[in-house]
Parts: sequence; structure tokens; C-alpha cells
Amino acid sequence: MLAADLQSLAELLNPEFYSLRKPSIDLKLFKDFLDMKNYQLINGKAVMDFQYHLKQQRLNSGASMNRKLFTLRAYAQYLKGEDIP
Repeated sequence: MLAADLQSLAELLNPEFYSLRKPSIDLKLFKDFLDMKNYQLINGKAVMDFQYHLKQQRLNSGASMNRKLFTLRAYAQYLKGEDIP
């Protein structure tokens, strides 16, 4: 999964269950993190590093971290459904 593909997630999320504003903020935060760390590929290490960044650097609560990780999982499912590697 390429970091450049993050823009498509807003089309995936159902507003009945999830506000589109928060996922776009979460994705921007993740994209900024990837850019800051020079990640070109989104993989398990990138996600784990992001999770560590949220906890240690941003001091996010568990609920906030879980929402951000849900956004990433939803995006990964979207890409899989679209047959995007």
C-alpha cells in the first residue's frame, strides 16, 4: 500500500457510522507522519511506529489512538476491495 494512496479514504467511510471530518484529519496526520519519517510504503512497521508516535509524542488517549487505527484499517479494507496492492 503506497502512502500516496491515502487521499481515497474519504470515499470509503460511511457517514452514518463515522464522521468524515475525523477520518480526513486522521489520514492527514498519518500522511504527515509518513512524510516526516520518509516512509514510501505503508506496512506493519510504519503503522507500529505511528502508534508509538501517537502515544509517546502526541500523548493521545487510547480511544483517540483506536479511532486513528480504525481509520487505517478501514482504508486498507477499501484498497483490498478495489484490488489495489
